[in-house]
Amino acid sequence: YNDVDRSASANLATAEKDLMAYLQDGGKVMLASMAAIGSGSALRDSLWPEVFGADSLYLRNGSTNFDCKNWALRGNAAVGLDSLKVGGIWSGVECMLPSSTATPLYYIVPGTVNSQQTENYYLALLNTWHTGETALITFPLSRSDRYGNALTEYCKIIGLLLL
Repeated sequence: YNDVDRSASANLATAEKDLMAYLQDGGKVMLASMAAIGSGSALRDSLWPEVFGADSLYLRNGSTNFDCKNWALRGNAAVGLDSLKVGGIWSGVECMLPSSTATPLYYIVPGTVNSQQTENYYLALLNTWHTGETALITFPLSRSDRYGNALTEYCKIIGLLLL
């Protein structure tokens, strides 16, 4: 599922029940959406901690809408991911802190969002829920190609889900 257009997120909300049943039965899902969780989300708030492995969301002035032009997104080298570079402005990006069960995939270093940011904020997590697995990406990976590696990184995430 890939949702860059917020108006398409209603489809995700409609599919929520079936998505949860699919995961409980051992399904694997990669969800790339700026509107899946958090501010104006398509999915219920109760899903992101347990199902997607997000311990909390970073809220800035009651909102998680960031303008992220030129961010460098660090990939988790321990699982084989490289860094990405933002090629445009995104609004609505959700920054997360991972739960103890989640594997961080991409993050931004302290001070990226603002001077009060003192720890890494995560933009993608891999998590196991029941017998299923989820990869949650809260940014448009296709627009993070300033290093020319977005497609390769996308394939690596799919590979992690298939292991």
